[in-house]
Amino acid sequence: MNSEVFAKKLEIIFFPSRVIATTGIILIIYFGARISDFLAFIIGCISYYTFVKIFERKTKSENVVFGVSGIISTMLFLLTCTFLKITTFLIYCALTLFVTTTITLSIRFFWKISGHVTILTCALMVLSLTNSYFSYLFPLVPLVAWSRLKLKVHTLRQVIAGFLLGVVVPLFLYFMFSKFKTYI
Repeated sequence: MNSEVFAKKLEIIFFPSRVIATTGIILIIYFGARISDFLAFIIGCISYYTFVKIFERKTKSENVVFGVSGIISTMLFLLTCTFLKITTFLIYCALTLFVTTTITLSIRFFWKISGHVTILTCALMVLSLTNSYFSYLFPLVPLVAWSRLKLKVHTLRQVIAGFLLGVVVPLFLYFMFSKFKTYI
């Protein structure tokens, strides 16, 4: 397999919505698979898929199709959390992904920051804050960064900016969240 084919496979495997869904599944299993957590997660996934299909018919803009769908589905997840008793850390995770996606989408209207690197780094930060064993997955970040550069989809600055955003937002929100919720 040549390097471009491998880079393309990494692009597909680590597509941001797949990373977010996988992170959600891992966290639900890690926290004991409560039915309320699972239900809220399913509502978020179904609404994301629905909005992607709606926006795909109306626009070709990747930012609108995936970014806005992600923001809307996360808001629905957080709204669901007001009615169901959800694990506090899952609320932190959803809020972190919401803020990171919103910032990434906002930046992408002016500059093409790497969403793949941003969301993967964010997801790994969230998982690592859950359990330090997940930090062993961080070598995936340079691999995905390499794929973005190899496919000439992003510049080195765009990939580095994505990494930094993926680190800073989860840490900032974790420390802010833990000040108000001592049991996070």
